Amino acid sequence: MSDDLFDISELIDDFVEDARDHLARLDEVLLRLEGTVDAGAPERSLLDPVFGPLHTLKGNAGMMGFAHIQQAVHELETLLKRLTGGEAQVTRQGVDALFQIGRLLRAAVEQLAVERSEVETFAQLDELLHLAAGGELETGLPSFIEERAPKHVATATGMDDLGVAGESQTIKIDFKRLDKLLNLVGELVMYRTALSQLQTDLVARFADTAAARELGDVSQLMGKTITELQEAIMEARLLPMRHVLHPFPRLVRDIARQSGKQVSLHLRGVETELDKTVIDKIGEPLLHLVRNAVGHGIEPPEQRLREGKPETGNLTISASQESNNIVITVEDDGRGLDAKTILAKARANGLVEADRKLTDHEIYELIFAKGFSTASEVTEISGRGVGMDVVREVISSLGGLIEIDTIAGMGTKFTIKLPLTLAIISALLVQVEDEVYAVPITHVLESIRLDRALVHEVNHRRVIRLRDRVMPLLDLRAMFGLPADDTVNPYVVVLGRGERRVGLVVDRLLGQLEIVIKGLDDVVGATRHIAGASVLGDGRVVLIVDVAQLLGGAEVVGV
Repeated sequence: MSDDLFDISELIDDFVEDARDHLARLDEVLLRLEGTVDAGAPERSLLDPVFGPLHTLKGNAGMMGFAHIQQAVHELETLLKRLTGGEAQVTRQGVDALFQIGRLLRAAVEQLAVERSEVETFAQLDELLHLAAGGELETGLPSFIEERAPKHVATATGMDDLGVAGESQTIKIDFKRLDKLLNLVGELVMYRTALSQLQTDLVARFADTAAARELGDVSQLMGKTITELQEAIMEARLLPMRHVLHPFPRLVRDIARQSGKQVSLHLRGVETELDKTVIDKIGEPLLHLVRNAVGHGIEPPEQRLREGKPETGNLTISASQESNNIVITVEDDGRGLDAKTILAKARANGLVEADRKLTDHEIYELIFAKGFSTASEVTEISGRGVGMDVVREVISSLGGLIEIDTIAGMGTKFTIKLPLTLAIISALLVQVEDEVYAVPITHVLESIRLDRALVHEVNHRRVIRLRDRVMPLLDLRAMFGLPADDTVNPYVVVLGRGERRVGLVVDRLLGQLEIVIKGLDDVVGATRHIAGASVLGDGRVVLIVDVAQLLGGAEVVGV
């Protein structure tokens, strides 16, 4: 595993920020409880809301390796459960002890913020717990904190004594607010396009007037400002990949031990940032890929030695940004995919006709088919296939694609390409009849004039030979029930994913444009071939072609 996997200092800062919030929640609950105790009628149920924050604090401490804080919070949880369950008394002195425990925990957290490491400061925790449970101590409240806590905390008074140790560099905000801001920026993007079109029209009519020149200047400045605002809002939604990857070292270790293997995990580009929406969903596909790579892709040590490999296998997860896309790779140096075995299983399951010829890459794509394999079949196909339909489904829903590169006996590499954001995308605008459609540029490889001499019919489907490749043609007219028009000299937009290619036939190409994705209302329901809609600057509504669906099932799409 890489020595520079994560910036431990930054992780400690994140832990401290969260811990302060959780302990502040404890203080709030105890203040409300204290009020009912002073009134002579303790309401034990007031403690219920604090269990969630404490459980999170305990889990975070365990993940960071802060065993003393983790144990202290665990014992506090146990005590509070006794109090809420009526097994221990709720007294004024007990509440004081609970406040003291909270202050002790806060002192330990602030010590982390300053010294960057944990020092055991809980020697008299048992006394406090006993007192909080209704016990009596001759010495009263222990003075332990003042003796053992960090100097800047132990001597603090006023606001510092409440746990305010310094300025916070972050604030927490409901993600829905960022979504609303991005939607508003999306509207501005559309208005920017409309203003640009208006400027073009006016300049064409009044080229030499001062008003036209001034409008051009204002339009340019406004466009620049809107672009900067859009980028700032998008950056606010970004999170580093380490938020997804931090459980994987432990996951790889556990799976490797269970399967009797030795695996070294290498993580690259953990600070590469993705939209939070993507971060929230990409974890599951990566989990499937890593589990399969460690559990079945990488060979046992004795087998690797027999094949001349180091007994320790290597698994590398990398992330990087390429233009407006994020590229994530999961690569192992294991046994690779066995094309013959995969094809045999696919034919046995009825996924491929017995006489159908496939290239190796087309065979590898079969592992993404739903129902391709069962758990009992995993070993027979080198462990690939389990949950892989879920992998592609999730990635496609994010507007991304996944590609496979493998060499038998050498290893397998999965490459995932995802858009940097899901809200605003670059699209190629195409026209059929009077309708305009948007094709996400992520999957567009090239566009050419349709040469009808190169079009052939195979198994009742139209195909075209493009250089050394034969690919199916999908006619946008036929897909949406529009009549054929032989007077049009159409274009072919070549779409690609991995080794798969599909030609989308359209009447005209209108150019590339940034568009704001709008989901279709539930009243419309699921619409085949359509992934959403957008509004152009002139007010026209355009439908966004579901390229992932076309690439996934081009062989059954009627044209």
